[in-house]
Amino acid sequence: MGKYKIANIIVEMDIKYPLLQNQASKYKIDSSDTADISFDLSNDFYEARQKENSHLKIDDVEYIFLGSLFYHKIIDFDGFLLHSSAIEYENNAYLFSADSGTGKSTHTANWVKYFVDDKVSYINDDKPVIRKINNKFYCCGTPFSGKTDLSNNLIVPIRAIVFIKRAKTNSIVEIDKKEAIDRIFNQTILVKDKDKMIHLLELLDELLQQIKVFELSCNMDVESAKVAYEYIN
Repeated sequence: MGKYKIANIIVEMDIKYPLLQNQASKYKIDSSDTADISFDLSNDFYEARQKENSHLKIDDVEYIFLGSLFYHKIIDFDGFLLHSSAIEYENNAYLFSADSGTGKSTHTANWVKYFVDDKVSYINDDKPVIRKINNKFYCCGTPFSGKTDLSNNLIVPIRAIVFIKRAKTNSIVEIDKKEAIDRIFNQTILVKDKDKMIHLLELLDELLQQIKVFELSCNMDVESAKVAYEYIN
């Protein structure tokens, strides 16, 4: 069992296969501290799940099931998944969310191109954690970051959450709290446990009191990064 520090939480996992071993390596720690979370799934479990999902490699099965366990458990630690591409710039986190195929990763790549003389870092290009720490919300990297593994072991205060949609021209508006909750629900894991769901709603209420949420209509041009940055700031 190895120990990993993810979103400032010590997670103990027995990672068996190369895909997740590689992606989790930057989170690995040598610590005698007691783990906050512990997962230990057997080879038999993974092999059985692979037989049920024959299109998946066994590395993918481990990645999916350990990731699911982690994102369900993180709610107990004031955190939740937002399916998004998250970047850090000027010590601020910007999270861009949308349905798959809309172009959120293309948009964050435009930030890297636009701020060519400055350092834009990926926090997580697929499944970052939003976590409340000392009553402030942060975006946290995780090893569950898609096969491209554009992620870093970072914990960065959130500046904005942006939902994107494709358009011919670039424009951005702030959206209200109710619409923001609906959109976040569409891009996170909805737990079945009643107490966990209540806690998630409480977290979202606190989040939206602190963090503004926007809708960015954008094309794939680099100018979309300029429009988003200047309006938000």
